Amino acid sequence: MKYDLGLIPMSAKPFHAGHYYLVQKAAAECSRVKLFIGTGNRNKGGTAKITGEKMLYLWKNFYEPYMPNKENIEFIYEGVPVRNVYEELDELKTQNANISIAVYSGNEIERNGKSLIWNRYKRLINDPYWQNILTFVSVDRGVEDSPDVSGTAMRKALSYYDTLTFTSGLPSYLDDRQKIDIFNILLK
Repeated sequence: MKYDLGLIPMSAKPFHAGHYYLVQKAAAECSRVKLFIGTGNRNKGGTAKITGEKMLYLWKNFYEPYMPNKENIEFIYEGVPVRNVYEELDELKTQNANISIAVYSGNEIERNGKSLIWNRYKRLINDPYWQNILTFVSVDRGVEDSPDVSGTAMRKALSYYDTLTFTSGLPSYLDDRQKIDIFNILLK
């Protein structure tokens, strides 16, 4: 294992194959992984509105129970995911924990031209305490084995009742019946 601890914040509305790839990558590279899952609502962007309540139901009934290789993953359903990462790291700093840590994220560029990681974690990036302890692992969508799927595209497919596009973007460990059930639950 490269890292003692992996931290993954995600809104995941909906959870798709790209998110699953990120989780599996962290599980393979870290002794343990904390997956911070947002439970707030997604109501912006002109696409399907997805509630935290529906996603929590899906996580508890479709994603977490059937996810392969989950032995070293802790699923945390509370708070704001990025804030949870900061709180976790603040606690580890207070304890002066001597472990290697990786924060996983998609490699997205925001409007100001900076990476999503830079914008979210600049305080940590600039803190000398973390220089030899903390690594940021970003995954490019559609590069190497990473699926080329986005939450926006998934929400658009849901808005247009495009079952085929939506279900093809879901994690591969789900069977066809589960994928259709997820589509229908999010449409309600």
